[in-house]
Amino acid sequence: MNGILSFQVVGYQVTFYYSYLAPHGVYIMLEVAHAQIPASHRDIESSVFDMDELLGVVTIFTTHCVPLTREQAEAKAVMRRATLSTPQFKRVIEPSTYRRRRSITSHYHDV
Repeated sequence: MNGILSFQVVGYQVTFYYSYLAPHGVYIMLEVAHAQIPASHRDIESSVFDMDELLGVVTIFTTHCVPLTREQAEAKAVMRRATLSTPQFKRVIEPSTYRRRRSITSHYHDV
């Protein structure tokens, strides 16, 4: 895929995001639209104002979220950066921690 369209729903608010791999090997995530979901049949009239935003989301999806050709996929594979392997990642994220120990990432760790 050339890019990924995702969304997050909080209450009656929907936010759409577009993510893609930039040429320098960094993944970019852009917030592209907000929309309000109608809470009742009375709110449907006001959702007409969100149609422009939703039409923009559909346009992004149809133009950017398309399968890559083989050549494009090979070019994207070169741009990807190496990540931690699973054993290295598991060493960084320790699943068993001593819960009574104060966290060094909290704001009160030096108290």
